[in-house]
Amino acid sequence: MFKCTPCLQVLSDVMASNYTYSFFRVSKTDGVGISAQKYRNLRLKALKTSPDSFSSTYDIEAAFADADWIDRLTVPDREVFICAAIPLSHDPSCPVHIQWIGQVTLRGPSSRTDFELPVEAGQPPQKSDEEEERWQMLSLFTLPEYRGHGLGSKLCLEALSYLRLYRSFPRNVQV
Repeated sequence: MFKCTPCLQVLSDVMASNYTYSFFRVSKTDGVGISAQKYRNLRLKALKTSPDSFSSTYDIEAAFADADWIDRLTVPDREVFICAAIPLSHDPSCPVHIQWIGQVTLRGPSSRTDFELPVEAGQPPQKSDEEEERWQMLSLFTLPEYRGHGLGSKLCLEALSYLRLYRSFPRNVQV
């Protein structure tokens, strides 16, 4: 079947112009049950849409219990960030219309020994754990109909901003 890419782009532009976007870190305490449901829905869409982009599969994660999804959001070494689409016609008293459309996860901080690659990789020597924090950025995903508007980049910037602001020491952070 022939796809008309310019038509899809126009549809995407119209869709994007009907929304504002919010970028935020998912709380590990406030409303975690509701957040876990929204995260589950987005993650399962991601696994169906882009199965080769993840180390897990839809079948594995679709079988997770609600407690597993809550654990995913509350585990101490992970921070989950979301991009939410909010319709311009949004009624603030009705949060149902807010859709989670993108996500990225930070994992860390990791110790120097866990983060360091073999010498053959040509990586510069790592600083000590007291001098530098090390994080991994994982599972960046946006729903296909929202791509092409820089939302993934903005989501990553939100995550990096969090790393700069949440702590005062050490000054250096490696992602």
